[in-house]
Amino acid sequence: VMNTPGGNAVSVAEHAMALVFALAKRLPEAAKFQAQRHWAQQEICETPPRPRELKDATMVIVGFGSIGTSLAKLARALGMRVVGVREHPEKRSELADQMYGFEELNRALGEGDFVVLATPVTAKTHQLMNAARLEHLKPDAYLVNVGRGVLIDEDALQHALRSNRFAGAALDVTAEEPLPPGSPLWTMENIFITPHTAGFAEKMWERHYEKYTQNLRL
Repeated sequence: VMNTPGGNAVSVAEHAMALVFALAKRLPEAAKFQAQRHWAQQEICETPPRPRELKDATMVIVGFGSIGTSLAKLARALGMRVVGVREHPEKRSELADQMYGFEELNRALGEGDFVVLATPVTAKTHQLMNAARLEHLKPDAYLVNVGRGVLIDEDALQHALRSNRFAGAALDVTAEEPLPPGSPLWTMENIFITPHTAGFAEKMWERHYEKYTQNLRL
């Protein structure tokens, strides 16, 4: 029995960055308007939250392992400020402008324009983003989850977004998968959903095979 840590880190990080771009540039709304054949320039550009640049924005990455590290490289390349949150913050990284432990998560959340969850599920991280934690997000912040669905209290998420507590969320994972057709998450205007596809890419199995064979040779 073996695993292949980091085998899909690049794919997941790229997907997370794609979700960040989509939220920042209001692409989900543009797609909906396209389906209606409506030229919605005014609605997209003048209705809050307005399209924004990523340069100089702050990305908070919760979980600074292989996925978080790969994502930080992409964010830094765009000129973003990177704040990391990890179990052992003493393990500094040149990719992070600031590193916090989980005991300082609320402080980190308050700094983020985009908060990306990329941490594994543990007793500490199960429903990490509960109602109290969501209160620490800035009103114009976005939450992105490419970790596991149970990192978020989905009832609290729905309540916060119906109250316009923060700008919106992008979810590649949900607590129950496939997401049931009757879930309110499907129809919420400020939630963008992808069907747990972040780790899939053309070369995914090649990378896993390479790691398998490396492990067997050890």
